[in-house]
Amino acid sequence: MSTTLYKLYFLVRRLLALWLFKISVKIRAGTPPSYESVPKKLLLCVTGLLGDSVMSLPVLEALGRELPGTDISVLSNSTNQALFLGFDNVSEVYCFDGTPFSIRNAPMTKQLRNWISRGGFDCVVIALGDDLLGLAEIQQIPIRIGAKECFLAPVLTHTYSIGSPRIWGVEERLGALRCLGFKGGSSQGFIGENLEYRTTLDAKLAGLGIDQSGCLVSIHPFGSTQRQHWPLSKIGQLCSELQSRFGAVPIIIGGPDATRFELRDSNELQNSSYIDMRGKLSVGELIELLRISQLVISSDSGPMHISAAVGTRTVGLFRSSRPEHSRRNDKVIPLYGSDEDCKNRCAWETCYFKPCRQMQSISTLQILEHATKVLDE
Repeated sequence: MSTTLYKLYFLVRRLLALWLFKISVKIRAGTPPSYESVPKKLLLCVTGLLGDSVMSLPVLEALGRELPGTDISVLSNSTNQALFLGFDNVSEVYCFDGTPFSIRNAPMTKQLRNWISRGGFDCVVIALGDDLLGLAEIQQIPIRIGAKECFLAPVLTHTYSIGSPRIWGVEERLGALRCLGFKGGSSQGFIGENLEYRTTLDAKLAGLGIDQSGCLVSIHPFGSTQRQHWPLSKIGQLCSELQSRFGAVPIIIGGPDATRFELRDSNELQNSSYIDMRGKLSVGELIELLRISQLVISSDSGPMHISAAVGTRTVGLFRSSRPEHSRRNDKVIPLYGSDEDCKNRCAWETCYFKPCRQMQSISTLQILEHATKVLDE
């Protein structure tokens, strides 16, 4: 099925879900219940990308603080579930790796529907995963909180604004609590240590002969799109300089998708003792690696948000056209790439040039200057 037909299919499914909801409201009659008492069982939906999910963690922290007696379950995906396992106020993390409106995911969606029905939830907060509002089981939960900008907003009983997709972050998602009269809380999330993941990470590092007492520098030049990538051709020089200047052990990290990109063979890369751990770590192990690293160098991506959330100093590599997340955490030292042609021809969400000239413009020397501020402390 073509991309155009898929888009049309999903639009029709969303419209149908909204139409059925409006009919069901008329059949049930009466006004939606108001939020008058503390919920007994709350469902928090966070089914987005890794970086966006990290930025939603303060919502979970605030829910635990404001609703200490409430049983909280999290609906996530299997990739990101490790983010939520360190929270004492979470009783269950359910993983859903599909899309509610997809025919291919119908069996998986049926299992999700059954789980929600058995849950007995009296409140749902949609932080990420707006399409979940199309499920009748979600619509039957008395209190439904989500972003007023989403397509299925009429299904919600309480709404908050996330503004433009370009700028939304932690503060905007904390609106889910503010619209109910609670305090928003801290906008800098924190991920607690997980001993199980730390143990498996220790074993992998030991197997590679990595001394954890040394200076570990984790490098993530990738991103969810290629326009977020820092040039792999510069990796060799960066690793070589980190070793010679600081005696560092450079560790190149990335998910399974990052393994399809070849690290450019160069004299610098061949002569440096870097560790390639792309595709070799679970998200839980990645979290613990970033926690024990002395420095993280990362594009504007999930690992950058994680490293800041575990308290590790991070050199963040940003396009000057997308600086919105660069100042959200005081652990991030931002470095901006700039290009005049990009400024004149590229939109904020798309790059006219491939590879992105703004990311190409960030030099190894600039990164090393920022790294020195951290490693020489």
